[in-house]
Order: sequence, then C-alpha cells, then structure tokens
Amino acid sequence: MPDREEIGLDRIIAAHDAVSGEYARTPSLKIPAVDDLLGGAIRLKAESLQPSGSFKLRGVSSKLHYLGGEAERGVVAGTAGNHGRALAYGAKRRGVPC
Repeated sequence: MPDREEIGLDRIIAAHDAVSGEYARTPSLKIPAVDDLLGGAIRLKAESLQPSGSFKLRGVSSKLHYLGGEAERGVVAGTAGNHGRALAYGAKRRGVPC
C-alpha cells in the first residue's frame, strides 16, 4: 500500500479559506429528545440544506479549486448519487464541463 500524505491543520484551513464562499453555512441542530435518549449533547449538522443536498459539495469545491486550470478540460463522476450531484453543481458554478 502506498504511503499516504499526512494532512495537517494548516492545509485544512487553507482548503476552507479557498472555497468557503461556494457552499452554504449550515446549522447544527439540537434535538432534546435525542440528547435524552442517548444521554449526551448530540448535534446534527443539517448538510441537506446545501445547494446540492449533501456535505459532498465541500470536498468537490476543494478538489476543483486545487485542480485549477486542469479542471477546464472537464470532470466526471462515477456516480449519479450525492457526489455526482455535488460535482455537477460545483462544476457548473465554475464553468467547468461535467
């Protein structure tokens, strides 16, 4: 198995800064009944409120950003699910063929 590149906090922050305007800031929801049931403070991140309907848009936006001009040739997803939907949305926003 090939060595994996370690990703540090600085790279995570840079990715966030690079694409932060491309997706919605979604709320963390408190559901007291779930807290009571599980005996803790549980929060649900409402990523279904993203324009593409899932959290996948965050990763897609980051990848398209780092592809830069290489993405102009076009991108393709091997799925019509959440990832494919997010890629189609992200590519359209950037004017990238998908």
